[in-house]
Amino acid sequence: MRPTVVAAFAALVFAGALAAPRSAEAMERGQGFGLDAGLAVLSVSGQSAEVGINFGLHYSIRLTDQLDLIAEAGGSVVDLDPIVVPMGPTNRPAMIWNADAGVIYKLDIVQFVPYFGVLAGGYVLNGGSLTATQVQPGAELAVGGDYLLSRSWAVGLSIREHFLFTDLGDFPSYLTVTGRVEYTWGGL
Repeated sequence: MRPTVVAAFAALVFAGALAAPRSAEAMERGQGFGLDAGLAVLSVSGQSAEVGINFGLHYSIRLTDQLDLIAEAGGSVVDLDPIVVPMGPTNRPAMIWNADAGVIYKLDIVQFVPYFGVLAGGYVLNGGSLTATQVQPGAELAVGGDYLLSRSWAVGLSIREHFLFTDLGDFPSYLTVTGRVEYTWGGL
C-alpha cells in the first residue's frame, strides 16, 4: 500500500470520530466486551488458500446510537498442516495475530443490528515456512450483524477482509468469518 492511501484512511477514521455529535456522548455512552470465534482464510501468492480457525476479543464504546469506537485483538491459525517442505516457499505463515482499532457504523433496527466499519492496526505473522517473524501494518473492512437477546447480551456474525500493507501479491486475501457474543453495559 502506498503511504498516501494509509494517510487517507487514517484521516477518514479521524474525521469519523470528530463527526460524532458531542451532545449525544454523555447520554448514549455504553460499553461492550465480546468474544469472537470462527474461520480464517489466507491466500498466499502462487499457492492454494489455507482455511484455519480464528479467535479474538473486542471492546467497544458507543458514542451515539449508530457510531461505536472499537478495539479488537485476535489470532488465526492459518496453516493446520504442521509439515513444512524443506525446499518449499518461505512465505506461508502458520499464525497471524492482529490488534486493530476503528469505527463501526450501526444501522439500528430494533433487535437486529447490521453494521459496517473500518479499522487499522498491526499484524504479526509467524511460524510455518516463514524464515522470520514479520510485523506489518494493516487495515480491515468489517460487515456484520448482531441480534440483541436482551439489553445486555447480543450474538452475531462478522465478516472481515484484512489488508496487510505489504506487496498485495504476497497475501492477496485474508478473510475472517466469526460468530460473536457480546455483553454490554452503561448508556441508555
